[in-house]
Amino acid sequence: MSTRAWYDYYIIDPGSGTMTLAMRFYKWGDGTPENALAEYRLFRERLQQLGGQLPVEWLDRLLRDQLGDLHATLPPQFATAAFLFLLQRASDEEQRQFWHRYKPLIPTIVSS
Repeated sequence: MSTRAWYDYYIIDPGSGTMTLAMRFYKWGDGTPENALAEYRLFRERLQQLGGQLPVEWLDRLLRDQLGDLHATLPPQFATAAFLFLLQRASDEEQRQFWHRYKPLIPTIVSS
């Protein structure tokens, strides 16, 4: 069974009660409700660790520098969504590296 899915990153402003679609991408392999919930928990935990603020300024500056005038065409809060995407990818890579340590070694056959 395929688990391809569209991933939507919404930014919710609790003050105004608005929700903005900041990023959408198509991903193969883990588009399940369980993974979406795990990622939500990851993001919520990071927010709590950082006192409710994410350090996205550097990413927004990078986007402005790289995109110039096109930066204004990005959806609102795109830099925040991109930062969350990077957190998600880093978490995935960290787990991959963790399990890679337990990967059985493949013996090397040396012929003479």
